[in-house]
Amino acid sequence: MPIPLIIGAGSGLISAALFASAATATALAGVLFYLAPLPICLAGLGWGGTAALVSALIGTVVVAASLGPATAAIFAISIAAPMVLLVHLALLSRPVATPQGQVIGALEWYPPGRLVGWAALIAGLVKSPSAYAPTISTNRAIARRNVSSRKPEPRTPVADRIRISVATNRQDKNQSQETNGQDLQD
Repeated sequence: MPIPLIIGAGSGLISAALFASAATATALAGVLFYLAPLPICLAGLGWGGTAALVSALIGTVVVAASLGPATAAIFAISIAAPMVLLVHLALLSRPVATPQGQVIGALEWYPPGRLVGWAALIAGLVKSPSAYAPTISTNRAIARRNVSSRKPEPRTPVADRIRISVATNRQDKNQSQETNGQDLQD
């Protein structure tokens, strides 16, 4: 078995163990949780992109087997995939060429500023679903929907309202008298 695969498998196990340490809820668990991407990064930078990819896959499989598929999806989206992408970008290089087109033996690496930009973009994308997740109960959401869908009553002047209420009261009074008179006749 090639060395990058062995290193990747070992670092994937370590990364999964560090990620799973958050379940213990101790003071040190938070520190260990934040160190979970480090083994993937070290394997990738030291032994290449293949080691980083194997590390991410092994870590995801171990988390899925031990903590469940939903937790494995969180591990893959928030830790494994971003580290594999950043390691891949960090390892990008090309030979330096002179203005005349001659290739010099030196290498030009991916710019560090762009790596920081990618890291910030990934952090924003990973954070955004949890930032915009609904935090209100279902009943409150239904109540808001019902209130917002109700049409407001048309506004009438106060005098019109008084006339309408007086006329309604007269009609009700007349109807009740007619009903009482019919009851007496029967």
